[in-house]
Amino acid sequence: MNPSTLSPEDVQALKDITATHLKTGLQADWRGWVETCTDDVMLLPPGAHRVDGREAAEAWLEDFPKLVAFEGEPSIVHGSGTMAFTTGVATAKLEIEGEIVDAAMKWLAICERQKDGGWKLLADMWNDEPL
Repeated sequence: MNPSTLSPEDVQALKDITATHLKTGLQADWRGWVETCTDDVMLLPPGAHRVDGREAAEAWLEDFPKLVAFEGEPSIVHGSGTMAFTTGVATAKLEIEGEIVDAAMKWLAICERQKDGGWKLLADMWNDEPL
């Protein structure tokens, strides 16, 4: 892998996207979650079809189980030019049919630099991580 050319500010901005996802997920603020995304974002959830676009992503997330706890942070933030990615592991407690279920996931998020210099999520892929 070539060296990352991201500035410290870029790295922090990309980490902030993850932090926003954790916070808005706990609040079930899916509108806030998708505000971190490009208009043509692609979600690649486990065991489900691809979800294309912000509107569809928000609708899909509305059916997500209630998050009681959600923690994680990127273990790798890497990029160059207009593209970057983060990857890491997160843990969660989900309320499913009145039961609290422990879960863990690993993810890969692709982000794209915007014209204003900021970053937005372009694609998000995750799956289960054994506990």
